[in-house]
Amino acid sequence: MGGEREETVAVKGKGKSGEETVGNIRFHEKDGEVHFHDDANKLKVAVPVSVWWDAWNTVSGRRTDWDYIDLKRSTLLRVSQSVLGRSDTGQDELCDLHLTLEKVRIGNTYQALQRFTEGT
Repeated sequence: MGGEREETVAVKGKGKSGEETVGNIRFHEKDGEVHFHDDANKLKVAVPVSVWWDAWNTVSGRRTDWDYIDLKRSTLLRVSQSVLGRSDTGQDELCDLHLTLEKVRIGNTYQALQRFTEGT
């Protein structure tokens, strides 16, 4: 008790409030999920808020990449981290994230394990 993350995360409003676009990826929260859209390629990945929160804690706390497969849509969200070295201008290193959405095929082993685990 009394931990750093003891309080709960407030639920945001529904709809397009808080929607942002970075590059060609648009993202927002809706119905307990964070939706990532690549409108030009008609791709969408929906990540449960709790999963995204854990992912954010992972990528924001250390240098790593993170992937999420949206099985319903057969799409993949890839969050890649980069750290660019100092330039000759003496500026600090730049740490940034890159978002990509891709269409994926779900293999037989994955599907079998999903049926076994989820009882579907």
